[in-house]
Amino acid sequence: MGWLGHTARVFGRSIRSGWQLARCSYRLSGMPGQLVTIFGGGRVQKGSKHAQMVYDFAHLCAQDGFSVLTGGGPGAMEAANCGVRDAIKAGEACSVETIGVSVYGLDQDFVNPCASVLNVSEFDTRKRLLMRYSCAFVAFPGGIGTMDEIFTLLNLTKHDRMPRIPVILVDAEYWHDLLEWYNDAGLERGLIGQSHKEMLVAVDTPEQALAAIKSCLKAG
Repeated sequence: MGWLGHTARVFGRSIRSGWQLARCSYRLSGMPGQLVTIFGGGRVQKGSKHAQMVYDFAHLCAQDGFSVLTGGGPGAMEAANCGVRDAIKAGEACSVETIGVSVYGLDQDFVNPCASVLNVSEFDTRKRLLMRYSCAFVAFPGGIGTMDEIFTLLNLTKHDRMPRIPVILVDAEYWHDLLEWYNDAGLERGLIGQSHKEMLVAVDTPEQALAAIKSCLKAG
């Protein structure tokens, strides 16, 4: 492919991503109440301890009037969407909604049973949508994708591209090694600024996660 063809391809992708961002932004901006974004692994198994924790947390969020965004896929994302849906169906929540934002071709055989899913072409577009409208970010155990989302949030905060909102990590035991690196290798050696010391907050239970959100909103 020559430079002209390459340029045309890049330009076409930019136009498509811009249109998708505008369309999805319009949809998300109309969601009721304050939004909480939940991150977590797509490989989290149904019926597992972590799937139940995600479900319970999203259910509590809905009961408390928070709408929920997820990555739209299986695992932790599905559990979160189902937690909100079931709270609504049981009459325990009103004026809330849950939506997923996924990437075309990702988990393409999966159909989310609990939420409508907005699809975009690029991971960067997906992350922008998941991070632009929310008042809180909560991460449950996950792998590379979840880590990418956590550190994208930290980097945007570091460079003042978004408000200083702590990322709440649920199941402190799972996150122990990450926090040890962050606090010992990063902060103590000066590779991470001391002003970012409180940007990762670890809790053990869904109830503690919701309480942390309320505390941050009250303080902010």
